[in-house]
Amino acid sequence: METRLKILFELQKIDSQMDELEELRGNLPETIALLESRMAEAENKVNELDETIKATLAKRNQIDDEIALLKVKNEKSKTQLYSVKNNKEYDALMTGIDHSEMKMLELSEEMDKLADQQKKRREEFEEAEKIFVAVSKDYEQKSKELNEILKSTEAEELQLNHQREKALVKVNKKELAIYKKIRSVKKIAVAPVKRNACSGCHNIVPPQKIVELRKYDKIHTCEFCGRILISDELIIGS
Repeated sequence: METRLKILFELQKIDSQMDELEELRGNLPETIALLESRMAEAENKVNELDETIKATLAKRNQIDDEIALLKVKNEKSKTQLYSVKNNKEYDALMTGIDHSEMKMLELSEEMDKLADQQKKRREEFEEAEKIFVAVSKDYEQKSKELNEILKSTEAEELQLNHQREKALVKVNKKELAIYKKIRSVKKIAVAPVKRNACSGCHNIVPPQKIVELRKYDKIHTCEFCGRILISDELIIGS
């Protein structure tokens, strides 16, 4: 049991060193993930507005063509007025001319509305594009900072991972489960007793508990914080 406790303590030391490497990254990973999300949203906004602008432009071009056709039709009808043979033909042509002019007026009003919409969408597009560029620059900068940190700690992290794998092979599965459960709540799962107190929560460990710890017969936990306690004698030279 003494050896198993030493292995658990060794695993804790390795994990603590890995925690320190992770702390060097600060909140960069979370910040980068958030920037990625914001960048994707901004890009989608830019693409949506671009499609809307293109669709509005296509609609305006279509209306332009309709108005041009109506003008040609009207000019032709007006020319035909000079050659009508009776009032019925005249009235029919005038009805067609009036209808065309009314339609052209409606189309012109729609064209004005579309022009206003396109102007507004263009302003929104330019603003969305500015946001996308700004977020992209921020993302690139933060990614560069993180990559520099990862590069500087790469060798040490590889070595620690190797040491951790070697330690894990030696750890009892049941004890590893206890260790992992505590680590999921508290980063320090194995706490040596120092000056008769738990080094994790700093509460005094009763003398009888210290005596029991030195028997090395089972896993003992702190009654205050739940961490695995090990005797100070066990870590001498560690």
